[in-house]
Amino acid sequence: MIQTRYRKLHCEEMESIGARWPENLTDADIARAGINWHIFPNQIVLPTLDGAQLYRARPNGDDPESCIYDVWWLERYGPGGEPPINHEYYPDIASFTGKNPFLEQDFDNLIACQAGMHSHGFRGMCDKSGAGGRSPRLPSRHRGISLWSRRQGRLILRPRHPI
Repeated sequence: MIQTRYRKLHCEEMESIGARWPENLTDADIARAGINWHIFPNQIVLPTLDGAQLYRARPNGDDPESCIYDVWWLERYGPGGEPPINHEYYPDIASFTGKNPFLEQDFDNLIACQAGMHSHGFRGMCDKSGAGGRSPRLPSRHRGISLWSRRQGRLILRPRHPI
């Protein structure tokens, strides 16, 4: 009931600014879309009623302690209501402080994860219990990715035969 009312208010607001609401979009469609899509290996899409937020992390050259982190926002606008595209660049997380509390929370999580991976107790990522069951077990939804990655590694590293 709350979601239906929220969707109706959202639709009314979009129509008031001239943005087209998808006519046949149902609650079932929205539920089926889910709240996040992970595109292996390094992208996340957060769909919303009027667009999407996207994250992408890429290697920063040969520096394993940093990455290039892209954030995109896609939104619906009425005709002529689109703002100019504004590309922003921040050389590090500290220079982003005070810009967006929502994203700063995500960045704080990245910093905490990076620190955890450097902690003495971190034994590395694995997809099954290690010796004595001390290693964490990945959720089943991640095991396919791990298996795919292992198979890809074997394929890439296997000796090549001349043609």
